[in-house]
Amino acid sequence: MTTAARLGTEAFFLPGSAGRLFSLYRSPRVADGRHRGVLLIPPFAEEMNKSRPMFTMLGTRLAEQGVGVLLTDLYGTGDSEGDFADARWEIWLRDLQAGLGWLAHRGLRQLTVLGLRTGALLAGDLIANSPQRIGAAVLWQPVVSGRSALTQFLRLRLAANMTAEPDARESTGGLRERLAAGEFLEIAGYTLSPELAAALDTAGLTAQDWHRLERLYWLDVGGIQSTGPTPATSKAVAELRERGDLDAERVLEECGGSKLEAARILGVNRRTLYRREERAQ
Repeated sequence: MTTAARLGTEAFFLPGSAGRLFSLYRSPRVADGRHRGVLLIPPFAEEMNKSRPMFTMLGTRLAEQGVGVLLTDLYGTGDSEGDFADARWEIWLRDLQAGLGWLAHRGLRQLTVLGLRTGALLAGDLIANSPQRIGAAVLWQPVVSGRSALTQFLRLRLAANMTAEPDARESTGGLRERLAAGEFLEIAGYTLSPELAAALDTAGLTAQDWHRLERLYWLDVGGIQSTGPTPATSKAVAELRERGDLDAERVLEECGGSKLEAARILGVNRRTLYRREERAQ
């Protein structure tokens, strides 16, 4: 018996919407009767490769706690079929839905999606459009704005061309114009399509509807000198709290109608809670 088999790890190709997807499934090491499953959603481009050790450790720990964990290389990435140039946001969403269906077919009824970095943006779109019931989501060091993520990715190309002649130097604005004109761009070893760039550019955490979830967890780890969340994170969390109509209703019910206690749990004042109730009516 191989080491992977002893540890309950299955490697296989999951049928995707555009090609076969290399997948790793870690089965629960203990049976707790809760039938929990987690779909891991990797980040974008090179961050996906750098995340593999952390996903491996996370998957192992979750399996030890009775959770089935599925990690799939998105189409055009890793060991899945297709080239990165052929990758599209909508293909990735269909493939992630296939992953959820595979977990459900294994009998896992309590499903959670965990998105790392730009994977959190995919998680938001998946939750909003999936016919599968998803109970919870974990946003791990999430990218709040797809536009900012695209800009940072384009800067990798600028950094690689810093030694070019002044007349040949590029700008993020110029690269965006070329993408908008339908041009494919080579960036840090990845061929970025105009379609994928456009989808990433318009993605954003606060634009999503998270109300379908029972639980939403946001993990934001700062540096050694960090005293709290980044300004972008704080702003996004504030917007999500302000929009939390269904959360307010559920918490109010659990608190027996006590607005003071519900406001304390939600981290808002009572005036904000009143506004949420008015919008929900």
